[in-house]
Amino acid sequence: MKQDLVAIEPFIHTAPRIALDRLDSLDKSGMHGENLHYYELLRIIALENNFVQVKSDTAIGSIYNFYKDRYNADTLDKAVKYNYGKAALYYAVIKKHIYSKDTLIYRLLKDAQMAFQEIRGPDYYRAVTHTYLALINNSYRNPELADMYYDRAFAEYRELGDSTHIAFLKIDRAFMHLLSTQRFDLAFETLQELEKEDLLLNDEIRYACYNIYAACYILRQDYVSAIKYAKLQCELKNKVRRGIDKAKINYSLSKYYTNINELDSAIIYANLAIDRVMERDSVSEKLLYYFRNVGDIYFKAKIYDKSSIAYRNAYLYSLNSAGQLYRRKQKEFEKKYDAFLAESRHEIHRAEEWADILLKTVMALIITLLLLLLFYKNRIGKVTRKNLELKHQALEQELKQSQSMIEVVSVSLGVLPTFIEKVNDLSAKIFSTDPTLYEGFQKEINSVKSEIRKRLLELVNNEALEHTNPVLKHLYTLSNQEKIIVLLLRQNYSTKYIASILNISPSSIRGSKVKIKAKIRLLETDESIKNEILEGLQ
Repeated sequence: MKQDLVAIEPFIHTAPRIALDRLDSLDKSGMHGENLHYYELLRIIALENNFVQVKSDTAIGSIYNFYKDRYNADTLDKAVKYNYGKAALYYAVIKKHIYSKDTLIYRLLKDAQMAFQEIRGPDYYRAVTHTYLALINNSYRNPELADMYYDRAFAEYRELGDSTHIAFLKIDRAFMHLLSTQRFDLAFETLQELEKEDLLLNDEIRYACYNIYAACYILRQDYVSAIKYAKLQCELKNKVRRGIDKAKINYSLSKYYTNINELDSAIIYANLAIDRVMERDSVSEKLLYYFRNVGDIYFKAKIYDKSSIAYRNAYLYSLNSAGQLYRRKQKEFEKKYDAFLAESRHEIHRAEEWADILLKTVMALIITLLLLLLFYKNRIGKVTRKNLELKHQALEQELKQSQSMIEVVSVSLGVLPTFIEKVNDLSAKIFSTDPTLYEGFQKEINSVKSEIRKRLLELVNNEALEHTNPVLKHLYTLSNQEKIIVLLLRQNYSTKYIASILNISPSSIRGSKVKIKAKIRLLETDESIKNEILEGLQ
């Protein structure tokens, strides 16, 4: 599926109609995750390039957030960065169509520009980004920056060899000169470049060019020249993607002829505009304005009977327009009311379902609780007696275990240091052939030593241990490690063995013996007990 989408993308700018048809022919049911987002992104771009205006930014916003999250997670993936740039670009484009003054538009375009910087060679998306940055800067009244971005876009399209986009870009530039700065000279200069460079490639480009010529001449009040270009528009075929509203052109021609007092021609084109509208839609709201226009022209020509008829038709269409507006509002209200009723019924049904579920759940909990209470009432006596017996047995067992604990520990400690030394010797021999295995041995040995030390330090605080080793009651001023050292020395273990078991150096054991003796001499107890403890430390 991804390969199909990648194969379609090159047609999005060069043959957008073909790209859109191919996208619509694909089966979306098997798409999910990245493929689905990629498909939706390409389709939105194809719609924009076919001049099908997308009226909501919800879908492109979701696509943008998806690619933004992926881009933030991996800024080095060029494919993700490229798709993030495309999503940011067309999020800005659609926002410009819907909310032209949204401050987020410029930031999105700059993000897209940053994403496309690393792309080598000419690129359509980078050219589109520069085009919209030019348009935005024109609207911000920054013509110098706008011209810079226009030049960058021109350079991209020239490298791509796309004369059609260069032509449309020049038309947009001329329109911006006219609209934002009212520089008629620059607008005319840009339009003349189209003719000199043979860029009037098709009727769509000609229509756009003639439209701006007419607008320029109207603003300069040169109605004769405006009529010339309006008639050139009318001569074009009505097969362009943006569409040619010839009724509107005829209406404009009637206005131009009226301004130069050629009322006969004005009446012809005014009536022609009405006829073209009625061919398509006999109840169009435009007819109100078109009949009023022809009425004004007849009145100016002092043809009062036809003027009155035109005004009467305008009045009737104004009533019809008001009626249509009322009916449209009524239908909208009825649709909202039906939706509200449906939602209310759904909410009531959902609330009833939840109430029923809640009631059943509470009843089940109550029944379960009652059964548990009955069960525990019968069992509580037996369980309590059994627990007391088990606790008594456990205490007796703990006492027996504590009596033999020291013997068990002694045996374990007697064997372990020798084992550790042997493992150390073996791992030292392995070091020359496999240092990694040596490090693994040392790590495990240290882990064993730490665990033994931890358990011994926990053992010394066991109350049961004091029953078999009363000497611990007199060692309250000593640390846990010092208590363990005393117990092990009294078992006649060597300094080296004790150091190995506690994972410290023999010198630390010798230093601890000195401190222990000093603390014992300061004990507030019988001298015989102190001497007996000190003898065990020799």
